Amino acid sequence: MKDSILYIKGMHCKACEIVIKESAEEIEAINSAKASNAKGELHVTTKNGANLDLTLNQLNKKIESLGYTASLTKFSEDVNYKSLLIPFSAALAFFALFILLQKSGILTLYSPNNISVVAVFVIGVIASLSSCMAVVGGLVLSMSATFAKNDTKKPFIPITAFHASRVISFFLLGGLIGLLGSVLKVSQTGNMLLTFVLFFVMLVLGLNMLDTFPFVKKLQLALPHSKGLKGRLREDHILTPIILGALTFILPCGFTQSMQFYALSSGSFITGATTMLVFSLGTLPVLAGVSFASVKFSEGKHKATFFKTMGFLVIFFALINLISALTLAGIIDPILGF
Repeated sequence: MKDSILYIKGMHCKACEIVIKESAEEIEAINSAKASNAKGELHVTTKNGANLDLTLNQLNKKIESLGYTASLTKFSEDVNYKSLLIPFSAALAFFALFILLQKSGILTLYSPNNISVVAVFVIGVIASLSSCMAVVGGLVLSMSATFAKNDTKKPFIPITAFHASRVISFFLLGGLIGLLGSVLKVSQTGNMLLTFVLFFVMLVLGLNMLDTFPFVKKLQLALPHSKGLKGRLREDHILTPIILGALTFILPCGFTQSMQFYALSSGSFITGATTMLVFSLGTLPVLAGVSFASVKFSEGKHKATFFKTMGFLVIFFALINLISALTLAGIIDPILGF
């Protein structure tokens, strides 16, 4: 066997590492693989006699549609600011529309005390459209194929169970996190600290989605991931989609973590449960579309622009959340009414 390093462009978080690792290990010539988002690398162990160029081409065929690119050489770290102009303009126009709706009284994105359910839903939609959705999408597609093979008449039952379990678990576990916050009796200082952590998580996530500043990848907060949830449970068992749906709550996703931080800081079962419920409902349309119809989003020549636009939107939300918290604490005067 031979150890080699491939360089990956497009990774944003630990969930991306799972996607790259599992995609690589599906290739016959690769015996094992380990991806690193912080380094932008994929360490692979190939079998004797394997052609690395051919293996690279096979890997790219699997991951390019998900927004990743593999190479034998390092990608340039020079920042192409011109490539950010269109995504920034698109994200700014989209966000400006929300601000105008808020000022008109038609829509309130943020109140002085908390993030509104509308904002949480929008963040859920953005999360579902990012490349990290491939982890959840891969789970449901795998289950769908397995159940369709075993029972072609009712393959939709496990998929429905998966999504129902996911929404219910997000509601219940979100409430428990909020309840934990109330038990801990987070002080105003503690709330400010959690707000800064939330800002940091979302800011780093947004910058990672821009895929422009490699050093930011080392700042990504994430939970340690296990060796693929798919391999730990029998996919053909009816309880598997229910269990997997609940376990997605702890998948290493920056979007989910940012909402969990907010739920904790709320100190309320109702607020925590509502926040995570609305977030899961925001992700539902795209994830359901992927699982039921194998819908593929953000493909083609504009996929890089798409992800960068989503990254800027996340950064805008992070900044507004920070401004609201600083205004509430009396540190700064209100800006744009926040």
